[in-house]
Amino acid sequence: MTFYEAYIGDLKEDADEPFTLEEGDWNGHFPDRISELFPPERSGESPFSRIMGLAFQKTYKGAQTDWGTWVAVVSKQDITAFLSEVYGDEPVPLHMEHLNKQLAELREFVAGLDDSKRYALVAQES
Repeated sequence: MTFYEAYIGDLKEDADEPFTLEEGDWNGHFPDRISELFPPERSGESPFSRIMGLAFQKTYKGAQTDWGTWVAVVSKQDITAFLSEVYGDEPVPLHMEHLNKQLAELREFVAGLDDSKRYALVAQES
């Protein structure tokens, strides 16, 4: 069974070997996950599909970096806008209570991100 996941990844721009869109062997080439998984939205296009579209359509600098992974390079402000687009500024409660908690924790995590860094929105099949 295939799972379609979306999360925020670390580009490791401060590291000796930062993550790049161009390099890699398409076998495990994706940013490390630093956030919880994005919960499914109540209706419409999934966070996975939206991120894949952002990378594919070059809305942000992005690319397919692995057989089942698409990455869009974004700022904290871009992530905040993405969450608003997917879930709304005043989100309608999701169909299961634990998903509402997951979304609230994700928003809190994003609020604590460094404004000066870039991050990865990652869509990954697993």
